[in-house]
Amino acid sequence: MTKQNSAPLDYLLAPKSSTEFFEQFAEQKPFIIRRNNPDYYQQLLRYQDILRFFERQDLAYPGIRIVNQGTEIPAQHYSNNVDYKNGQLQFRDLVKTKLLASHFLDQGHSIIIYQSQQSIPQVGAFCEQLQQVFRHPVQANIYLTPPKSKGFGLHFDNHDLFVLQLSGSKHWKVFNRPYHLPYEEEKDQNILQQAVHSGCMIDEELYEGDLIYIPRGYVHEVESRANSSIHMTVGLKALRWKKILERISHYAERDTFLRRTLPTNVYDAQNLAAHKQAFKDYLSDLVDREFEKKFETLVEEYSQAIDISRLKEMETLFAKVGKKVRQNLLETST
Repeated sequence: MTKQNSAPLDYLLAPKSSTEFFEQFAEQKPFIIRRNNPDYYQQLLRYQDILRFFERQDLAYPGIRIVNQGTEIPAQHYSNNVDYKNGQLQFRDLVKTKLLASHFLDQGHSIIIYQSQQSIPQVGAFCEQLQQVFRHPVQANIYLTPPKSKGFGLHFDNHDLFVLQLSGSKHWKVFNRPYHLPYEEEKDQNILQQAVHSGCMIDEELYEGDLIYIPRGYVHEVESRANSSIHMTVGLKALRWKKILERISHYAERDTFLRRTLPTNVYDAQNLAAHKQAFKDYLSDLVDREFEKKFETLVEEYSQAIDISRLKEMETLFAKVGKKVRQNLLETST
């Protein structure tokens, strides 16, 4: 990770600085920020904003999801399934708010506003700002958890997380990571249990206005206590060096050199060094020829995901509902 214009990140991390974050913590180790200020996130997202969000008539899966103890509840349990009838397209999976409330209040299930940057303007504006800092796509999920409940069990995420406690409190346990910056496919229950046995790094309650940063791969579990809780996770969907290697490797599969059979004398001691050098020379030439091309392609793809070109458009779109929020964020973090 590298640092660009850091104003929104400074707001997120205060009283830490973005410089301190990049030098000491980014992708390295988790930390908690205690603010003793329940109103800290009010300028970003208020409790009343979330209540108004659930008054909307266009709420639908997967923008709204329900989970319980690590298991996702099927959408048909709380939504309408509508088909194409009489020449009209009728949208599927529109959420029934009464069923949504029943899952939360009566059954103790957690509600997720998934990819909330797409549906809540001020969250979208803030994620747009952070994307200019990290130069990677940023997403934000909001979790509403009833008392004495776990939305997910023991797990780790394959992207870095900033967790903002918006309302109530939640208990966090963070364990060591089984691998350094692990990939998604490296998850399994044995590894998770090994991480637990290695010892708990963080075992603390997060209160309104607090923040916890969890780098990719750190195993954690979260639980609400006596009261309900609302927190938002800001996730970094970063481009990794592995992706560039995968693109080069995919190209190499079509290269005639790699399709050749190993020479019969490759096993002879006197010829091994020459064959090894030839292979090294090939790989070096391959990287020289393809790295820049594949790198530029990937950057372009991620830039489209970030959609930097839409920043002016987003500013116009959010002018009526988010201008004051954006200005407050900049003023607070400078």
